Amino acid sequence: MVTTRKQTTKSAAKSTTLIPNGNGKTASTKATETAVTPEVLAQRIQTAISRKYKILLAKREERIATKVGYAIREKLGLDIQNLLSKNNGKFDWKDWNTNIFPKILGEPTDLKYPVETIAQAIALLYDSISLQTPIDDLVAFNIESLKRRNSNGNGTPSEDDLDLDDLDEDIEDLLEEAVEAEDSEESDEDEDLDDEDFEIDDED
Repeated sequence: MVTTRKQTTKSAAKSTTLIPNGNGKTASTKATETAVTPEVLAQRIQTAISRKYKILLAKREERIATKVGYAIREKLGLDIQNLLSKNNGKFDWKDWNTNIFPKILGEPTDLKYPVETIAQAIALLYDSISLQTPIDDLVAFNIESLKRRNSNGNGTPSEDDLDLDDLDEDIEDLLEEAVEAEDSEESDEDEDLDDEDFEIDDED
């Protein structure tokens, strides 16, 4: 019997539909795997890490809002300090950070207004912040500020200056330590992530 090109192609396509995984089950094809949305995958990653390490990864919107909050607090503070210094006035950063700024806009990690609204308002006050992309500009300001603080001669920034970049680095260090510790021991089936849904399987 002569196998036609059409039959060969059809057979090849069918053979990649189900792939045995050694447990009597079949693994998902690449087509099925790519059908998972980024939103669903992000949630699975967040859930898996939360179950394993008992920590909660902040979402993109939360990270951006926090960076914007710290950027605005510092930018306004620097401006006020500069204006006061021209009149021989003294600016109290601690009072600004802990009392004045929170009363006006809230804490950097818990702003009183939507981040888009606050960013646009700051853009109306400063020509260095674009009206078209105020959030991007404020995030960039925060990142540059963090680099400056970390590069100063006195070491690490104060607790008030810490933003999510610092927290991310701490979390990464903890994760690396945990992975190294696990690699030195036998893997426990109760703590393995399921290949399909990133969940921790707990066996009673």
